[in-house]
Amino acid sequence: MEVSKERLRHTMLYECKKRNSAAEATRNMHSVYGKECLNERTCRRWFAKFRSGDFSLEDEDRIGCPIEFDDKLLEALLEENPALSVEELAIKLNSNLERFLNLENGCLVNCLKATANPELTSALLSILANSFHSFWKVL
Repeated sequence: MEVSKERLRHTMLYECKKRNSAAEATRNMHSVYGKECLNERTCRRWFAKFRSGDFSLEDEDRIGCPIEFDDKLLEALLEENPALSVEELAIKLNSNLERFLNLENGCLVNCLKATANPELTSALLSILANSFHSFWKVL
């Protein structure tokens, strides 16, 4: 059963207010929503948050790739000059390199992989890969 994060968080808050343990709350939610709805560790994190007095059910901002990105501007910059390096793109987009590059398990991963334009994704991956390898050769 697919259940929204909001519903799960409301349920966790309810369980916490009932003074149930995170383990018990997880078991209760598994019996209603199925075992895939959340794990006990997640429930423990939310319980700790609630017990500290923070009852917000919203996600907190996290460091990492931006959720929103002006891919139209990026596309225009790449069409204007396809030879731009990652550093130049970062400067022109008033961003930093971490927004373009994400290293996971030693592989170059495109933070913009969700873009609707596959040609842009392909072009950007090529530019990022070339810039990344050039960067490490200098070091």
